[in-house]
Amino acid sequence: MAVQEAMQCGCKPVVPDALSYPEYVPAEYRYGSVPEAITIIASIIASRGESWRAPALSAYQWQEVGPLWCRKIAEYL
Repeated sequence: MAVQEAMQCGCKPVVPDALSYPEYVPAEYRYGSVPEAITIIASIIASRGESWRAPALSAYQWQEVGPLWCRKIAEYL
């Protein structure tokens, strides 16, 4: 969630191309190796000042996922 919150505040992410990141982080900000991470960071530094629009993350907000989680948890209780 911290990465999502930072993106919503305008931060450009640099994250591993694993876990759940491919679901919401554009490919150009995901890396598979340290050299790829360095390339992404260098690109971000070189493009400072350029505007960036974070991807829509509303599908991950509590209003969307909360009811589903509550139903799933209730199934196991």
